[in-house]
Amino acid sequence: MKTLGLCLLLATGCATQKPIPTLGLRPLLPEPQPGLRLPEVTESYHLGRHTDPAHPDLLHEAHPVYRLEQPATWDLRPGGPGVTGKDPAFAPVPVNDAIVAELSQQKQATRRVMQEAARLSLALQTLQGLVTEMTRVAQDHAALATRLHLAEQRQKDFERDLEKLRLTPPSQPPSPLSSGPIRTPDGLTP
Repeated sequence: MKTLGLCLLLATGCATQKPIPTLGLRPLLPEPQPGLRLPEVTESYHLGRHTDPAHPDLLHEAHPVYRLEQPATWDLRPGGPGVTGKDPAFAPVPVNDAIVAELSQQKQATRRVMQEAARLSLALQTLQGLVTEMTRVAQDHAALATRLHLAEQRQKDFERDLEKLRLTPPSQPPSPLSSGPIRTPDGLTP
C-alpha cells in the first residue's frame, strides 16, 4: 500500500502541465482607474439603549447603525482622469490671414446692420408719431363734420320757420298800451 501511494505521488509530481493557449483577450473587467467613480458615502449613527416602537416588549442595547447616504456614482466633473488635453471650449482660436479677414468683414457687416437698425428705429418712431397725429386729425375732422351737419340742420329749420312766417298773413301785433294792465308773474298788477 505504501508503494502504491509512493507511485501515485511520483506520478503526479512528474506530470507536466500543458500550457493554456492565450488568444490575446483582454480581461472582462478593466482595471479600475482612480477618480472615474465617486465613492459611496456612509454615515455611522450611535443609538443609545431604547425600546422598539413596533414591539414595546423588546429592548435594544446601545449600538451603532450604518446608513448609506449616497451610493457610488460616476465622476462627471470636468477635467476628470478620463479627459486628455485641454477643453476645446477654452482653447484659443487659431489665427491666420483668412480668419482675420473674415472676422474683419463680419465686424463691418455687424456695424452696418447696427447702423441700419438705428435708422429703422428712428423711422419707426417718426411713423408712430405721424400715426398718432393722423388719428387726432381724423377725430377732429369727425367732430367738425358732426358740428357742420348740426349747423346745416339748424339753418334748414330757421329757413323753414322764416318761410312759415312769410306765408302767414300779417296780423296786428298787440300794442303794449292797448292790451290791458300789465300783470306780474304773481298775477298782481303794479
